[in-house]
Amino acid sequence: MEISESRNAEYLPAIRSHFGMLGVVCEVTVRVFKTQPLHVSFQVSQIDTFMDNFAIELQALEGPNDQVFGMLFPTTGKLVWQCRKFLDPTIPRPDSPTAWLDPIESKNIILFGDLVLPLVKAVTALRPSIAMAELINNAMVDLPLKIIPHSRYTIDPCDRAVIYADNPNFDFYDWVFPEAQWCEMVQAFLQLSRRFQQQQGFILPLPALIYFIEQDQASLLSRSRSANMMAIDPLFPNPKDPMWKEFRLAFNKIAMTHGGIPHINKTRDGAIKHFAQAHDPDSIRQFLQIRQQLDPNNLFLNNFFRDMFAGYL
Repeated sequence: MEISESRNAEYLPAIRSHFGMLGVVCEVTVRVFKTQPLHVSFQVSQIDTFMDNFAIELQALEGPNDQVFGMLFPTTGKLVWQCRKFLDPTIPRPDSPTAWLDPIESKNIILFGDLVLPLVKAVTALRPSIAMAELINNAMVDLPLKIIPHSRYTIDPCDRAVIYADNPNFDFYDWVFPEAQWCEMVQAFLQLSRRFQQQQGFILPLPALIYFIEQDQASLLSRSRSANMMAIDPLFPNPKDPMWKEFRLAFNKIAMTHGGIPHINKTRDGAIKHFAQAHDPDSIRQFLQIRQQLDPNNLFLNNFFRDMFAGYL
């Protein structure tokens, strides 16, 4: 079956968010964009400063940049923004003292992934005392963050091949929140992190990732159907640590009180219990109706999705 803007278009909002529930979906991109040099720079601040002037700070990030990606370090409150801007290839670029970074970064050799993450994982495996772990963690965070604002480079995105490990040995927990509720959720997240550190000796040594999702009503299960969204995506270096699971379950509770929506297939402990509660009921019903039409024998409705949508089936 062909589903496109000209054929069977009524199925498009469902097929755009099928998550494997509609069988094998082959997608073809027909719009090809010319590659442009991508300039990357960094900003470092404190989360409290950013939230105190949230609207202004947000506009200052979004205005001059094409892409922005953030990292929030829970133990220090440090906030790092990676700012990306596509450049006109016809305009000569001025000489830069950090131009030597261009060929390194184009090969996807990254400070965070190739240096900081292995160090954090090694320290976590040693299980130092709470005080020592905090000192070591702060040192590993503070030193790179003193350097990174001076780092800027320009790459051709087509030269940068990203190879993902089959088993990266770290875990993330991807929730998004309406922009209007994001600051309150950040405060609740930091309070939760401090409580686990003080009461359980549990520290989040890796940053929580922050990214932006524009409002999207073209997909029935889009997490941004109702508003522009911002992510809080905590990372942890040991997925099998039972305290990490306990933290995630506590995170679920506060996320649900701040308008959060978990990623449907990458945040299992959150999605299976909370996605259907957090998402628009009418959109879920419409998606499941279309899904039933295309898969009347429920061949592609596995137990995970049966549990998730139990209240609608």
